Amino acid sequence: MMLLMLFLTALPILSPAAADEEPLILQHVQQGERFLAQGLIQAAVREYEQALDAGAGSAMFLNRMGTLYMRIHEYDRATDILKKSLGEQPGQLPVYSMLGEAFVGAGKLDSALHYVREARLLAPRATGIPSSLAYLLLQRNDADQGDLPLARAYLDTALQLNPANPQAHRYLGHYYALTDSIDQAITAYQRVIELVPEDFEAYNNLGYLHLTLEAYGEALRYYEKARARTRVPYILNAIDERIEAARAILAGELRGRYIVVRSHSRADELLTRVRNGEDLATLARQYSLAPNAHTGGDTGFFGVGDLLPVVEQCVLELEVGQVSDVVELDIGYMIIKRLN
Repeated sequence: MMLLMLFLTALPILSPAAADEEPLILQHVQQGERFLAQGLIQAAVREYEQALDAGAGSAMFLNRMGTLYMRIHEYDRATDILKKSLGEQPGQLPVYSMLGEAFVGAGKLDSALHYVREARLLAPRATGIPSSLAYLLLQRNDADQGDLPLARAYLDTALQLNPANPQAHRYLGHYYALTDSIDQAITAYQRVIELVPEDFEAYNNLGYLHLTLEAYGEALRYYEKARARTRVPYILNAIDERIEAARAILAGELRGRYIVVRSHSRADELLTRVRNGEDLATLARQYSLAPNAHTGGDTGFFGVGDLLPVVEQCVLELEVGQVSDVVELDIGYMIIKRLN
């Protein structure tokens, strides 16, 4: 969610009652800023907390402290501090938006909605606020409260105020995806790319949407473009898995997950547990005798002739997500699930 952030350099840090403590407070704040310059955020927070204890309390000081708490994911502390800032100086539009972001981080969407709605009352023509409200409603997605239609109304308002608002188009894509309007979701994300050509998220979402349409070539194209636009390791790993999946499907390859045990009775027991909802991968790690047990029995992608014929045939006969009956092998008994 693109909300307003404060970037403060010169801080009026004292509350009126703290003038006598000014030198000590300034020492803590200055040391905190030095720690920040070194990337020592936790140490900076401790200095700011000591400045607060010594009497610092202006709205701008509290805002700075709130941003620091958010950087270390202390969202409950951030909301407490930012609410104190509004007590010191009511009507700060950026602080209402920051409170919305902090409450999202804390998982309190209702509180986030409250403060972003307050921001809208302060600035009804601000173009980013309706988009933020739509984002929160899409996250909550409470049918009883009519969140999806209301989110759409906010997005329409945001785009009336600024037709080139990339966040509004992004959230519109999310709205269409939630309502199973995949073609319209694709159009919305393509508009994001027109507005922000290096937007990794839009390419990634377009890859996913084309996968759902089984347009694997297009999915692969978008995933490769997404990959070229991020350096975050865990995101790269996730994209690589999607790229591998798309390439394997285009090549006619399959993927499954299986457990091999010695006795028919143990295989029957595990099959019952899987069909009652237990995770096959977890059970494979615990019970499978196969060499891939540590991967949860994952076959990886395979083509004809890569695995035992009986295993390949079992996977071909299953629907995606379906689990086989117990299959007898020379080495024991198997149950297998088709993954793609």
